[in-house]
Amino acid sequence: MGGGWTTRNTYNMSKFTALYYQKYLYTGDERWLKEQVYPAARATAEFYCGLKAGCQYAGGDDNGPEGMAILKKEADGKYHLYGTELHEHIWWGKDIIEDLVGIRGVFPLAIALSKKYNVDVDKRAEWQEVLDNLAPYPRSEMAGAIAGLGPGTWAQGLAPNGKLRGNYGDESPRMGP
Repeated sequence: MGGGWTTRNTYNMSKFTALYYQKYLYTGDERWLKEQVYPAARATAEFYCGLKAGCQYAGGDDNGPEGMAILKKEADGKYHLYGTELHEHIWWGKDIIEDLVGIRGVFPLAIALSKKYNVDVDKRAEWQEVLDNLAPYPRSEMAGAIAGLGPGTWAQGLAPNGKLRGNYGDESPRMGP
């Protein structure tokens, strides 16, 4: 981590992995699945699991609250993700929805392909444990919700967070997924 605040847009790894997988679904190219899709899915899963140890960017003023991106299992038994960003609009947020979506999308793929190719057997249990205990998607009615559109809708993340920027202070709901 480091090199500027946009490096915390970590969900992009999941998006690229999804595009790789979509190419496989379109072409049926088993070689592509094995040589491109699985390595991308594995790297994404390993990156997020690696955040349990935390990533520290040392220096500069762009590193947010406590300077950490971390995946932390809390008293509720769920893994919560801190210190990532959404679209350059929510800086250093908690449980950014696109990260949670990415984890829920890529981890099952990494697990399935690990089984298919009989590789990384030692990683599967950790990937599954994170997946099974991941925080729920943030909703507008949750305490600390950021950039929701009202009760009954998803929010883009939760507090604590750093800077919010954009028109009206919450550009994400209008520009986000």
